[in-house]
Amino acid sequence: MFFTFFCLQLLDVFSQTSYSIPSSISVANASVADVSNISPFQNPAIISNAKHTQLSFLFENKYLIPELATKNILVIIPSKHDSYGISMSHYGFSIYHEVIVGASYARNFYGKFNLGMQFNYHTAFFDEANQYNGIIYPQIGLTIPFSNKLTFGFQVYNPFGSNIKGESLTKYVPTVYSLGCNYKFSTDLYCNFQIDKELSNNYRIATGFEYMMMKTVRFKIGLYAHEFVIPCFGFGYDYKNFGFDIMTEIHPILGICPIALLKINLFER
Repeated sequence: MFFTFFCLQLLDVFSQTSYSIPSSISVANASVADVSNISPFQNPAIISNAKHTQLSFLFENKYLIPELATKNILVIIPSKHDSYGISMSHYGFSIYHEVIVGASYARNFYGKFNLGMQFNYHTAFFDEANQYNGIIYPQIGLTIPFSNKLTFGFQVYNPFGSNIKGESLTKYVPTVYSLGCNYKFSTDLYCNFQIDKELSNNYRIATGFEYMMMKTVRFKIGLYAHEFVIPCFGFGYDYKNFGFDIMTEIHPILGICPIALLKINLFER
């Protein structure tokens, strides 16, 4: 138990992004303009790019510590111009854990820009009080395709700085602003670039490349920097209506952080 709480303190000190926000499958977690990879609790405007009703499962095992694992589910239902999403996330262990449930809506404004909003109900269980406490807060996202090659993205997470307050403890929920772009060098190769600013922390800068081979296999490589420079790499594979991606981050102190996503396309838009 002491080891688990020690790891939580390390995460507070050394993590590059808050562990309260689930990570994405985009390389280096540069997801704000990555219209090719849709992950739970990322830029809600991106779900408007979904071409199928989609079910996704994302699992992140932070630094190979089971107590710090995050499990996520995402369901996307697209229509001609509008898309709807439901996300769920669970993080933690028996005496302390967090659950987030999100409902999102996004609209494609005739190819000019995409706008999305998600409302999250975020709860935390405090063993000391033996009860759940929760809040509701929004996240707002925008993507603008300037051309067939260049797309800009913007997102704000928890813009009003809401925190979960218990009887004697308060769970800090970060406010994060993200700005980035996606540039396609070709149909097989693209690059993501992103800057994050958490209000109580320094800037985070991330970039990554994804290369597609044979229309089914893709390779990812990138890095991000805050207090440390973190290299990231991974690969993905598509088979008919299924897609599988895995990515790994290597922290110089905390170790390896693997992330895996399984995507199932159910019905075409």
